[in-house]
Amino acid sequence: MLNLIACLFGRRMPAKRRPLLPAAPPAANAEDHASSMLPPDFIGIEIAQARRHRQAVGLDPLPEEHSGNPHDAAAIPGLAISGGGIRSAVFSLGVLQAMADQQVLKHFSYVSTVSGGSYIGAFYGSLFVPDTLRAGGTQAPPSEFETRAQKAADTLGPKASASKAASVTPISYLRDNCNYLVPNGMSDVLQSVAFSLRNWFALQYVIGVSLLTILLWISLANYTIFHFASFADHWHPLLKSVPGLLALAISILLISPLSRAYWLTQNLAQGTHPIYKVLPAASLVLVTLIALVSVEINRPGTILPVHSAVGSSAARDYSFIGIGSWFVILTEILAVLAFAIAWIFVNSNASPGTSGMAWRAGPRAKPASRLDSRAFADRLRNALTNAYTTPLRFGRHRFFSGPIQVMIWAAAIAAIDAIGQIGYACAPVFAHHFFGAGTASQACAFAFATSSEPATATTTAAATTTTDASFVPASLGVLASSGAAIWAAAKFLLSQGSTVTNRLMKVPRIVLATVAAILAALLTLTFWSIAARAVAAALKHYADKSTLLDRLPGTLQDANHNGLLFLGATCCVILILAIIDGLCIQFLNLSTYQRFYSTRLTRAFIGATNSVRLDQANRRDVTSLVPGDSIAMGQYYHGLSCAPVHLINTTVNKTIDWNSSLVQRGARGMIMSVGPAGMTVGAKLGVLQCEWNRANDISTPASHILSGHPTPGIWLESMMLGDWIAISGAAVSTGLGQMTHPGYSLLLGIANIRLGYWWDTYSAPLRRGRASNPRRRVPIPDNKDPRHPFREKVFGTQFCLTSELLGQFDGPRGRRWYLTDGGHFENTGAYELLRRQLAFIVIFDNGCDPGYQFDDLANLTRRVRVDFGIEIYESSCEITSPDGLRLNPRMIAKSFDDFAKDPAYLAIRLMVAFPDGRAGQILAIKPRLSAAAPHDVRQYKSTSPDFPHETTADQFFDDVQWESHRALGYSQARALFG
Repeated sequence: MLNLIACLFGRRMPAKRRPLLPAAPPAANAEDHASSMLPPDFIGIEIAQARRHRQAVGLDPLPEEHSGNPHDAAAIPGLAISGGGIRSAVFSLGVLQAMADQQVLKHFSYVSTVSGGSYIGAFYGSLFVPDTLRAGGTQAPPSEFETRAQKAADTLGPKASASKAASVTPISYLRDNCNYLVPNGMSDVLQSVAFSLRNWFALQYVIGVSLLTILLWISLANYTIFHFASFADHWHPLLKSVPGLLALAISILLISPLSRAYWLTQNLAQGTHPIYKVLPAASLVLVTLIALVSVEINRPGTILPVHSAVGSSAARDYSFIGIGSWFVILTEILAVLAFAIAWIFVNSNASPGTSGMAWRAGPRAKPASRLDSRAFADRLRNALTNAYTTPLRFGRHRFFSGPIQVMIWAAAIAAIDAIGQIGYACAPVFAHHFFGAGTASQACAFAFATSSEPATATTTAAATTTTDASFVPASLGVLASSGAAIWAAAKFLLSQGSTVTNRLMKVPRIVLATVAAILAALLTLTFWSIAARAVAAALKHYADKSTLLDRLPGTLQDANHNGLLFLGATCCVILILAIIDGLCIQFLNLSTYQRFYSTRLTRAFIGATNSVRLDQANRRDVTSLVPGDSIAMGQYYHGLSCAPVHLINTTVNKTIDWNSSLVQRGARGMIMSVGPAGMTVGAKLGVLQCEWNRANDISTPASHILSGHPTPGIWLESMMLGDWIAISGAAVSTGLGQMTHPGYSLLLGIANIRLGYWWDTYSAPLRRGRASNPRRRVPIPDNKDPRHPFREKVFGTQFCLTSELLGQFDGPRGRRWYLTDGGHFENTGAYELLRRQLAFIVIFDNGCDPGYQFDDLANLTRRVRVDFGIEIYESSCEITSPDGLRLNPRMIAKSFDDFAKDPAYLAIRLMVAFPDGRAGQILAIKPRLSAAAPHDVRQYKSTSPDFPHETTADQFFDDVQWESHRALGYSQARALFG
């Protein structure tokens, strides 16, 4: 549902039309797309259900052969219902009603849905689920499945009547609950506010405990090391930081030597005299000698012994020049060591016998030694460059990240700790300034002075008293004032008529979102950093006055030792809390809006086909739980089901590149489609064939199949139909597929605006008696990828939250996949139908597109061309439809230009060229107000100028808006299929 993101973050549709599709198909794509084809057993399950559907609704059976493949789905027409929120759902409902009235809907045995289209797709599919299963039964007779299929179309019709006098029809129920998010008005709004605050505070608690754990352990390390290090007595407090020294050490000992070693390779594998090849080494020696001389000049006697006459100069402190000289000397020495290690590594891993040709041309050319070849020099440079980011590995386990990542994280933690130290020192003094005398500059000067100079007993007592008395209100006041100032500035800048506003609106929204995210993150980090400093200071103060340790030996009764013991004990307790939070992995999904969203969608759209709700007036409140609303996937995809094959499309967020040729490098997400046979994963990562009939509330057994090679014993997390529908419509979250950006992720994460779902692909298997079934990981990209027990289990919650805040998702390679709106990959829903090579596809293209630019169709064209070698193009030939489908060609445009010029056109026809030479057709229906619409719908346009393309962010429809969209879809489909 990309249009919702565009509406929320201000992405404007281009005013100038551009060509979206080629006028004719180009040459056949030579790339091999066999890996994107579905396994025969997988597609066979879908074809079997399609056959049952056609038989139940009275259609002729499918031909056993079509292009020589008994499992070919090409002869089955398919429906694709696009994203667009509640607007798409209601318009599509009207289209489905008209198709049912015209006896057209029964011909479509494939339905593929995305986002808002999944709302109505699940409603339509649930009409085929027998009441016996929804009441809790495990089996139902085949005749009940056939009866439900025969009555489904009649149930959709506008003239359908209720089964009982006190009952309502499914359409009436949907109309009554069109405002399903806040059906009871203000009371539901207040409940939503309380729900949001509950989850936001819970999220802040987990973030706070994690930050306190890190910062308190750093304080413990700082206190332990620098308390016993006499050489650091006169250091400034900001320099007494273990992570800061770690970042500095990595820079000096690794980054700088690797950089210097790289330049030692300058003249290797060049056709020059050997003396020129040693020039980089000569420059290293010369620079080292200059640095040695500089050290000796700055501090005589350091390198060479000197007379006692100049010995008095030895008492001088080191200058920056002297420190820099020692840095240069150390870097040059380590650079030689790094160069030697890289040389040995490359030489030992080179292919035996590999040699290059000398660069000297002509008859004197001769084979060069392997160590003087261009290939060897390139591998050497590549090794020195990759060493910046190569993680430390032991066997299959990876420890830490590359040196640069560790240095950046250490520097960031040191900066956060320093901010807390400064804030903690300044807060009480600022409170004294605001409530006493003095200026702000004097307050800061006093804070730094008291934090850097040795404290006397008097100043220590005064500072302690001041801190204890005013720290909490002062710190909260400073943070609250900062937040109020930011809010006031934003309010002023975004006010109407401001000249600054006009300039600000020209700034890209991603820049504004990034700035806002940085400010929000800075406030959060500052608060918890000050809190960590306050805890450490309070523990030290308590240790000074505590009598609990009086029974310890005299050598341990020192106040400093007591403070160290109290701080260590607190660190252990906080660490235990962090581990508990990490093991409670369900917090990730319970703290988002996904659960609320899922339950409301389930009760509104799937509950509309629940006989308990339809027959009992007191059970129609969507805020209450009613038996029969939730449908398990084993019931929805039952082995005897006569429903159309429903494919529910979601997106697996992936922003981290893999070392694999199976996926496109740099792709930010891939499709995952759920259907009767299981799930497709991306274009070329195989399928997860699920045994829905063996699933329980926890796990679903599955097999991963890639290139004909099955991997059984995989257990996936079980979810209900409503859960998958909510995931398919999770438009706003920290992961946005191809639009994922750290600025958006950080802003939405801190504000806890999260609709995505962390889905476990390594769930606990079913247990039978004492023995348990074996389980395996999904082998994507391969089963040799190193495991991360701490990252996935012990601190699973914290690492997943960090991934969300930073917008860094590992995709299907990790244990938990972050799933969001299917429109984050492809918004029309036709992608999976084209993978199955259906010859006739009708798309309800309901994306927010007031300019009729057909952006979603353009994205679909690019996707299927790259992934499947399928071309979509315009053509002037006459449209042909499957037997039994009547179409009005006068309302169907054959090109985008024709559609734009003539408002009488309600749809556009496109041709499809498959790699095997077969052709197909796409009929894309676009919501459009025309003379075919009834008067009340045309009148509604005068009250709502954006109709029928209101922003997708509008999910709060009233009765008039709901009925206008439904009637538009009904009238438009009646005209098209008349």
